[in-house]
Amino acid sequence: MGNLKALFIALVSNIALANSVARANFYADTFFNWGYQNTAIWGDGDNLALILNNVSGSGIQTRKQYLFGSIEMQIKLVEGNSAGTVTTYYLSSTGEKHDEIDFEFLGNLSGKPYMIHTNVYAQGVGNREQQFYPWFDPTSDFHNYTIHWNPSQIVWFIDSIPIRVFKNHENIGIPYPNQQAMQAYSSIWNADNWATQGGLVKIDWSNAPFIARYRKLKLRACEWKGQNSIYKCASSTPNNWWTSSEYSQLSYAQMGQMEWVRNNYMVYDYCKDTKRFLCLLKSALCGVSFHVSTDHHEPDPRLLSEDHPRERGGSEGGGVGDRDCDGDRSVAEHVEESGGGAEVDDEGDGVVIDGDEIGPLAELAHCAEVLL
Repeated sequence: MGNLKALFIALVSNIALANSVARANFYADTFFNWGYQNTAIWGDGDNLALILNNVSGSGIQTRKQYLFGSIEMQIKLVEGNSAGTVTTYYLSSTGEKHDEIDFEFLGNLSGKPYMIHTNVYAQGVGNREQQFYPWFDPTSDFHNYTIHWNPSQIVWFIDSIPIRVFKNHENIGIPYPNQQAMQAYSSIWNADNWATQGGLVKIDWSNAPFIARYRKLKLRACEWKGQNSIYKCASSTPNNWWTSSEYSQLSYAQMGQMEWVRNNYMVYDYCKDTKRFLCLLKSALCGVSFHVSTDHHEPDPRLLSEDHPRERGGSEGGGVGDRDCDGDRSVAEHVEESGGGAEVDDEGDGVVIDGDEIGPLAELAHCAEVLL
């Protein structure tokens, strides 16, 4: 009886410890990094509002940095006409060659669905956009958005349903974010130059203020304590629950859920945009910025951004780069014909220009996520 009582006390203590580590507080665990006048925290620090008006947006970030684990937040997006606004929730390191894992929510006209935009950067390189329409109304209630990140894979969850997986394929030369600590960020801002229908629909300021609401932030992650954390946070130990085998891949049930989302609600997938990736390679070889056509039914607004000139796209058939982006030759053939110091590396799986490796053929020709 005594042993059973001791076991029960230990179990309760462990649960309490786990909850105390996981549950965060907006007062204690985050700070406003801009637009603090357009923010509000209430309910003992469990609730947050970020506001956009015609003067400023606003944003927060966590005080601490993390390497691997699970970051989750419940978010209720801007109601009504949110066209031109972007609400973000992401992890990022700092520096020119930063790592980043994105959720971005692109607003729309009343009655039109939000666009859920995801991306991942490794060593400063992104170009891995996947976009989805929600299968629910993200403005009528709170929904849980979770980024699960470990040495094996990154998984984007909505209400515990996986929508995307990015696997670690460093063994074939595809960079993976596992060396840099990241902080969690959220913001709301004016992006009407690209966010809705490629910038054709602007913000209607008569609907301001635009308010995104957050609650129940959880930081179930490995706190960064210097370079030694690269080893400690990746080690397979009982405390590092995210490294256990059950988190190294999706279950069969989760794979079925993700397939359902992707079959019914995916709008854009860089993995299928082979024309765009071939053009990006040609752009690197020739020193030219190409306009690339995407093949989905609506232009991808991120690819239309003037801030990403080598990623600009448009509706099918509208890219001036089509004259040279016919896709009828292999990447290797373009490399061989390019001259100017371009060559395939000694292993035959990467492209080198003037001695600098610009990326693996596997990813430039297609992408990592087909290797799931």
